[in-house]
Amino acid sequence: MRAFIFKTRGLYLIVSLVLILILKHAYSSRVSAPVYLASLLLSVLVLALRMWAAGFVGSTARSGETHADVLLTNGPYAYVRNPMYLTALLLGLLFGVMSGFWYSLLIWLVAYAFVYGQVIPYEEAFLKRKFGREYEEYCRRVPRLIPTLKGYASGREGVFSIRESLLNEVAPLIVLPALWLAYWRL
Repeated sequence: MRAFIFKTRGLYLIVSLVLILILKHAYSSRVSAPVYLASLLLSVLVLALRMWAAGFVGSTARSGETHADVLLTNGPYAYVRNPMYLTALLLGLLFGVMSGFWYSLLIWLVAYAFVYGQVIPYEEAFLKRKFGREYEEYCRRVPRLIPTLKGYASGREGVFSIRESLLNEVAPLIVLPALWLAYWRL
């Protein structure tokens, strides 16, 4: 079951956002234009952070497999160990605010916890086996999901590629604008 969740985690999250959209429509919930626009602006910034993180990951993000040639400690990975998962959490919460259906925040948090409560420990165990002490030191200095302002100073690894960023984030670049419009119009 864990392998299935790991490979389909994006689908779980999209289904959760669509469910929230359906509930928003069913209950005719609305938010004011300023709240929607502030949430939209914040979600665009979060998407930019996500693309920055995705540019360091390379093809690993598209493979559906867990592997690492180096321990990523550069870019956003110097401030938070799981920037891609942090951005998923934030985007879902922002869509919850955009929906005006306040129970959607709970729906999103449950879906997120179900998926990433299994994915994150799996990946951390893999990285600990592969990188040992280096990963343990990184974990001591860099938080899992709440960014630090200090940053990881020791031997940063990883190179950003705009090409990889765009390849890794094709689906969000298509799906998120469609959802932004749907959340406003429905």
